[in-house]
Amino acid sequence: MDIYDQHEQGERVRSWLKENGGAILTGVVVGIGLIFGWQQWQNHKLRQAHSAAELYQYVAQAEADPAAAEVVRQQLRDDFPRSGYAVLAALAEAQSAQVAGDLDGARDSLEWADKHNREASLDSLIKLRLARLELAAGKADNALALVDQVPDADYGGLRAELRGDALLALGRSDQARAAYLQAQEAGVADPARLEMKLAEFPSTSATATAGEA
Repeated sequence: MDIYDQHEQGERVRSWLKENGGAILTGVVVGIGLIFGWQQWQNHKLRQAHSAAELYQYVAQAEADPAAAEVVRQQLRDDFPRSGYAVLAALAEAQSAQVAGDLDGARDSLEWADKHNREASLDSLIKLRLARLELAAGKADNALALVDQVPDADYGGLRAELRGDALLALGRSDQARAAYLQAQEAGVADPARLEMKLAEFPSTSATATAGEA
């Protein structure tokens, strides 16, 4: 009986394989193809990242030849727009344009970086730099809106000081002073500059004395 059962089971297996073997083989081939395709895609991404890194390194070292650096920056934008290196190159380009007094060029570079950036760590920095440009252009409302998109925990001192600058430009002095005090508590790169801004406000004690008089 056991022999019969085993024989019957063997026949059923052979019959099932005969009916479904083609589908199984197709599935195996597709599976292998997917694995190979995934590996090829990963290798392609690695090659892309390596090429973008090489171009960015060239840009970083090409300060003595601005024209050549610009060509390479444009190549990064065109060929590797989703690469973090292209975004970093755009940030460097914005900095150079701002130093040269080309605020429109700096804004174009920062807006490109903001549009193509995929790194959360750079998002806040880009928005703060855009806010600074907007403030320099006399657009304090736009600057404040950009600053308020940045979480408090990101660039705490820089964010708070820039927010104070925008609020002061909008004539909201009390809020500006509060923002400067927040920046002072968080810490900033240039404490002396922040002290000068705070010195423009009457101290709390002086205000209270004037009120009593």
